[in-house]
Amino acid sequence: MEQEGFWKHFCEQKSLEIKIQELNQTLIQDIFDKIKSEQVDKHHQEWENLCKQEEIFWRQKSRVQWLKEGERYTNFFHRSIIANRAHNRISLIKNENGELQNTHKNIEAVLFKHFQNITRENNPNKEHSMKEMIRHIPKLVTREDNFNLNRPVTEEEVSKVLKDMQNCKALGLDGFNVDFFKACWHNVKHDILNVVENSRCSKTILKALNAAFISLIPKQDSVQMADKYKPIALCNVVYKIISKVVANRLRPLLSHLVSEEHACYVEGRQILNNIIQAHEVVHTLISKKQAGMIMQLDIAKAYDKVNWIYIRKVLTAFDFDHNYVRWVMALVTLSNFTILVSGSPSEIFIPSRGLR
Repeated sequence: MEQEGFWKHFCEQKSLEIKIQELNQTLIQDIFDKIKSEQVDKHHQEWENLCKQEEIFWRQKSRVQWLKEGERYTNFFHRSIIANRAHNRISLIKNENGELQNTHKNIEAVLFKHFQNITRENNPNKEHSMKEMIRHIPKLVTREDNFNLNRPVTEEEVSKVLKDMQNCKALGLDGFNVDFFKACWHNVKHDILNVVENSRCSKTILKALNAAFISLIPKQDSVQMADKYKPIALCNVVYKIISKVVANRLRPLLSHLVSEEHACYVEGRQILNNIIQAHEVVHTLISKKQAGMIMQLDIAKAYDKVNWIYIRKVLTAFDFDHNYVRWVMALVTLSNFTILVSGSPSEIFIPSRGLR
């Protein structure tokens, strides 16, 4: 579909160039004709619009954002796309038995199984361990906090969320990026506001809006193992707007809910503080010649493997209103994924744990 659309665009552009050339030749050879002159101006404007569309198309696909917007340099963007595709193309991969797979079908099967297993809950019965941890969580969310979390969504709230989003971000399954919504905001704002407000009232979200591509980025050169790829979820912009509204409402409470030992993802705290503290601990043990032990915990898959029931119980333990909890869990649980293998989408799979 992408190639067909680009070929049609290319043909229209060439057709306009031919028309402009023919009309200019006529104006040069014959007496000046005002109608033909206006046609030339009209075709020039159409040609400029097509060139702008081509530039935007290649810039979005190239993921290059440091060039000034509006600079027409499609050859550079095209070369950048070719380089990115070559870097991200998966031509070889090892399955769980260590056997090399080199066909697209087999590579897709290995990656599909790997990420499906990561997002599948294998041990849902964790009630005892959850109770032991959750009973230490204090009820910190007040009635006023819950009122603010569940208040009706306003147009200003949604507009601010969209304004804060970066332009030219990767497309989701629906094909519309942030630039489209910003450019057409006057026309689509009421529809988007209705979608967000309906999501809040119904405490759910359409599965089509909650679908996402998983783009695989190699962590190093010559990757041949599935776990050496970094998965990036490419979500639809409408889903991002809804989830950002939910997150923005929660943000003022984070410094109160998150313990002081947690130094990242909270405004005003720096993860560097933990590094300094770790150095101080080691220095103290060495200077006082005391025995000690340092544990390095692997949290690389913490987001991928977090239990959904645990998330719900933690939110409830903090005394979040059940309506807000239902809204959050709908965004988390009503999702489905499609893996992009060298640019081609795989089958859809539905996760049972993890966060994007």
